[in-house]
Amino acid sequence: MKLWTFIADFMGGTYISQCSSESIETALDWFAIEQPSKKYFRFLADDSFYDAVQVTDTQSVWCTNVLDLVHENLVTLHIVETAGTPALAA
Repeated sequence: MKLWTFIADFMGGTYISQCSSESIETALDWFAIEQPSKKYFRFLADDSFYDAVQVTDTQSVWCTNVLDLVHENLVTLHIVETAGTPALAA
């Protein structure tokens, strides 16, 4: 398992969450289902959400966007893969 860190930029705030998962695809699934930042923004994960692109000149960093359903503002989401087995509580 890998540790994945999600860094969401929304309306001037930064919201960070983490999960353990085998791949970026399953980590994105977790973020879409759990919506750990739902207190601040809510979204529907469409196909473009899963088309996260690797950030140029980086290793293990991706970026994607979603639209907040309430305020209709863009949420920029960076996903960072951390090597090793995380010690997260279940």
